[in-house]
Amino acid sequence: MSVSEFVDFLFLSALQRKASSVEKTDLQTIYDAANFSTNGGVEVATNDHDDIARVTFDYISRLPEFYYFKAVN
Repeated sequence: MSVSEFVDFLFLSALQRKASSVEKTDLQTIYDAANFSTNGGVEVATNDHDDIARVTFDYISRLPEFYYFKAVN
């Protein structure tokens, strides 16, 4: 699974939307700084899925939209 697909999967799980291109770029910068094995954003290494998910969910938890869902009629 590519990094972009994995980030979209995590966003869909938590926010019911895909990550924007800006969010993906920013998260990739964080992954690179943390030395996660993403092969330049191409593929998530098997042993880094948990770490990438932890960082991504931490990012998602700080988004204001996470706390404000629209009411369903």
